[in-house]
Amino acid sequence: MKIKLYLIGTIIAGVLLNCSVKADYQENFWWNKSWFAKSTSGIEHIITDGYKVTFNFLTDRCVEDVHRDCYYNKLRSQLQSKGGKRIGEPTEHRFSIMKEKSHGTPMKIWELKPFGGDTNTVPTITINNNWINIKTSNDGSDNNIFTQEYYLPPGVWNNFHVKTIQSTNDDGYVIVTMNGETVFEWHGKTSYAHRYINQFWIGPYICCGNAGPNEPNHVVHYRNVH
Repeated sequence: MKIKLYLIGTIIAGVLLNCSVKADYQENFWWNKSWFAKSTSGIEHIITDGYKVTFNFLTDRCVEDVHRDCYYNKLRSQLQSKGGKRIGEPTEHRFSIMKEKSHGTPMKIWELKPFGGDTNTVPTITINNNWINIKTSNDGSDNNIFTQEYYLPPGVWNNFHVKTIQSTNDDGYVIVTMNGETVFEWHGKTSYAHRYINQFWIGPYICCGNAGPNEPNHVVHYRNVH
């Protein structure tokens, strides 16, 4: 009887633990390929439909997770690619995005980030819905940042093309076009030194307590992600 009770208790605990993790983090979220999925709104609010994925970004909740996003006042609903290229290799990325409304706190919608596992790393390219920047130092400060503003029209599909060589030398570059028009261009150092692959992220992200007290919910669609 003791053995049976122990097994039942273990199974229940395992199910509860698994559900709490899956509520906001999945190792293998399938959308045309396997992704890492992270969402403080809950993974169930990332909706796939063929080649389109919709992020229903709910800001009136924060589901605690193993990455402690809630603890650090981060709100996110994102998919992280599992593959990528290393520093020094030419890379191109394409995606189309439609943000249904232009309201609330500015947010990240795409980023390129060295994946260091348990090692802290910061994105080297960040596309926000109103600015684009590169960062060439691995710290949370505003040092070594080049920023350029642009306008993302809401309610329509906007097609992005990112071309880059991630480099710690002067041969690096980042060129971002939206709907065929250049909205960001930088030539020179584009990365800090690291040994990791560069993975890209899609989905809305508001960092570190920047969301307003009455932050509205956001709906963001992506398609044609390459």
